[in-house]
Amino acid sequence: MSKDSTAKTIKVVYSTRVIPHYRIPLLEALAKDPRITFRVITTRDRKGSKAQNFRGPINFDLVKLWAWRPAIYTRNGKAELSVPLGLGRNLFRFSPDVVITEGASHVFSNITAFIYAKLFRRRIVQWSLGELRNRKLSLPRRLLNAVCFHAIERKSDAAIAYSETGAAYFERIGMPKEKIVVALNTIDTKDRIAKHKAYADTHELAYPSPCPEVFNITYVGALIDVKRPALLIEAFTKVSKEIPNSRLSIAGDGPLREELEAQVNSAGLSDRVSFWGHISDEMPRFFYDASVLVMPGLGGLVIPDALAHGVPVICNEGDGSEKDIVTEQCGLLLPQMDSAQLADALVKLAHDRGKQSRWRAARYERSTKNSQSKTTTTTFIGLLRLLLVADATRTDVRNDNCETQIKQTSW
Repeated sequence: MSKDSTAKTIKVVYSTRVIPHYRIPLLEALAKDPRITFRVITTRDRKGSKAQNFRGPINFDLVKLWAWRPAIYTRNGKAELSVPLGLGRNLFRFSPDVVITEGASHVFSNITAFIYAKLFRRRIVQWSLGELRNRKLSLPRRLLNAVCFHAIERKSDAAIAYSETGAAYFERIGMPKEKIVVALNTIDTKDRIAKHKAYADTHELAYPSPCPEVFNITYVGALIDVKRPALLIEAFTKVSKEIPNSRLSIAGDGPLREELEAQVNSAGLSDRVSFWGHISDEMPRFFYDASVLVMPGLGGLVIPDALAHGVPVICNEGDGSEKDIVTEQCGLLLPQMDSAQLADALVKLAHDRGKQSRWRAARYERSTKNSQSKTTTTTFIGLLRLLLVADATRTDVRNDNCETQIKQTSW
């Protein structure tokens, strides 16, 4: 869709450390909107770093900056800071009406964007998960929050939270509720559903996928401590004794892989546990025969991915979005999950094929009716429109509840 030069447009910059693959549909939707002149500013990839930019084709204006990346050591291990070089100059030249920043995950970019917005009387929006529950912050991070960062968040024009948990964080630090909207941190569920159906059609399989005969427990994610894959293996050791036809399929890789494989061998389960490695191109095959996805630790994006494939979910508290996505119709949320609690839940589900079928059917119905990425895009565009109207009328965003205004405004 071409931009109409006669229409009132709003110039928007999204400043991010890297562009992950799941952000691409939203960013391209914003770029295609004729009412928005859109640019993404990111940093260049560093060899060996876990955080990497999406490398496929993109359809939006993109600027990549060099960054200084000093390493620091915290109570949570080694961390890498990212200080983008030339961000202020790029903002000054492009002169955006609104800058969307990543919150604390790209703190130096956020500080630069905040200074620009206040100097030139532009709008700044925080886009963030808020704060991970039960995660202890390092001393440098706590000092940064106390000295300046919470003040930056409070004095921003609006916040887009990944979840209701994230929204509660912004309220807790003092941002007015009227300035906060929720846009779930999610994938393009419509794309996942289409690929799932295409896989079934190609292999002449039933669609939606039926409840598997083998109780196949699945895990998708990095094999690292904070995701707690060892807890899942410990729980499966108990499940395997009560459910003879159960299996565990683990997708992902990471520094714990050898240790986890040794744990499986020690439990005598090598013939019932499979390690798939990375499966980015094999998600439909992996999830087709899955009975349930288990997320015992941090994580969030794989949950809507599984649900889009019709797979119910049992999860711990992750990035906060699980509370908005996982309901009693499609899964089970187990806060403070331990191996005994998880094993008990899995055994009960394995014995209740009626519940398995109901959860799958409810998830398919909901997925086909709702595209989470579309809902998120609508929220973003609505908020940007609201900011533009506020500028034109010299009013503040907080005149009324943000969510209400977004639903009522048109562009």
